[in-house]
Amino acid sequence: MCAVENQYRKDKLFATMVLNDQQVQFQLDTGATVNILPEETFKQPYGEDSVPLLDNTEVTLIMYNKTEKPLGKKRVRVVNPKKGKKYSVEFVVVKGNCKPLLGLRVSEQMNLISVINENILSVQTQTSLQNKARDLPTLTKECISKEFADVFNGDGKLEGDLHLEIDPTAPPVQLPTRKVPITIKEKLREEQDRLETRNIVTPVNVPTAWISATVITMKKNGNIRLCVDPKPLNLAPKRNHYPLPTIEDVLPNHSNARCFTVLDAQNGFWHVTLDEESSYATTFGTPWGRYQWLRMPFGISPAPEEFQHRLDQALTTFLCLAVEQQMNKLQEIMTRTSLDS
Repeated sequence: MCAVENQYRKDKLFATMVLNDQQVQFQLDTGATVNILPEETFKQPYGEDSVPLLDNTEVTLIMYNKTEKPLGKKRVRVVNPKKGKKYSVEFVVVKGNCKPLLGLRVSEQMNLISVINENILSVQTQTSLQNKARDLPTLTKECISKEFADVFNGDGKLEGDLHLEIDPTAPPVQLPTRKVPITIKEKLREEQDRLETRNIVTPVNVPTAWISATVITMKKNGNIRLCVDPKPLNLAPKRNHYPLPTIEDVLPNHSNARCFTVLDAQNGFWHVTLDEESSYATTFGTPWGRYQWLRMPFGISPAPEEFQHRLDQALTTFLCLAVEQQMNKLQEIMTRTSLDS
């Protein structure tokens, strides 16, 4: 599984990927259930001091002639330079100067290889079907949260920046800054600083044509939500009128479904980044100066359809029917979204 081979042999598949801005050539190994990086290859993009930072792993590598305990594991960002696609891949790091490997699962998820199941004869007895149902992977909230911890931290990012097409005939509006009650002024400042730290908003120090008013709403837990009142701005953007699915559209596709997987994108609109021009258009006033949104704010008219459009593009290949397919597709979704922010 980890032997040094002539890279020009025609009976082997190789793919060049980018790790931390450095190209690494991987062998595609359909017999491997893990992804392998030798210690020296791992050090090249991540530095000499990176090995002690590896996560512990209980995996034992079983090869044709021996078993080996790896140094550790690490989930890193992998970029396919051919398509520019980004993936989060967990690697097992081993000693020695072996060939870096991408296993079957990741090779399929990256669309580097494809298994044509229609061309494979599957012989299943009643016993094998029962065993298959018993051996389905157990995916609990706890194991998903642990394996893909980075997906549940920070702010996600859908592909592509949003450009708001502003109607040139619409006159820009600069609304005055609203007064903030003393009782919540400190909480507003804390929330504003928190969003600035997370690169959701940023101060504006140049003149802007549009200035919206700040709106503060209270959450059930006593915290505040910072919103904007973009009523004048909402009259200006041109919309693409992407259709939003209704319950009548969804139900016929799930008439025979018995098992469902529900995923919730926290602060979903913030997964869409704004380009510079659109960011300035979302400027809003606060008692501490003007700020602009770097992510798509709640309240602007194009937000629902723009978010739905990008979400459909990101998940278009993940429609599944059988329970075992749901398990596999859920892991694929977690892998695709991991470290994609």
